[in-house]
Amino acid sequence: MKKLATIMLMALMSISAWAATEVVNGITWNYSVFGGKATINQTKIYGEVIIPSTLGGNPVTSFGWGAFRDCSGLTSIVIPDGVTSIGNGA
Repeated sequence: MKKLATIMLMALMSISAWAATEVVNGITWNYSVFGGKATINQTKIYGEVIIPSTLGGNPVTSFGWGAFRDCSGLTSIVIPDGVTSIGNGA
């Protein structure tokens, strides 16, 4: 029974969603994690930016809706290979 409870807890942890912030190269990144994959949420960036490939130890795979809304000072962006989805308005 204990083994089953441990397996169920591990499964729930792997699919649970949570939000966090992390500072990488002077930028505070807002992101959420679901199923061990990070989605960047609305974050203010400007200038030349390299998107981190991981946040909180989770691979960045998508940009949420409006992730870079109102970032008129953004001049260039490097997107990591693992990104497979870019939300509307991003």
